[in-house]
Amino acid sequence: MRARGERRTWVASARVSTAEQAERDHSLPAQCQAIAEFAARHGATIAQE
Repeated sequence: MRARGERRTWVASARVSTAEQAERDHSLPAQCQAIAEFAARHGATIAQE
């Protein structure tokens, strides 16, 4: 459980292994967008990608 006043700062990592993944909406921008939305829903900020 988070203590009152505690900041939630995360580091995000995204990767695409193959060209096929990049073509199937698993691109780096799509992943970064999904990560940012997930962090926002959990009250966190992304400090570094």
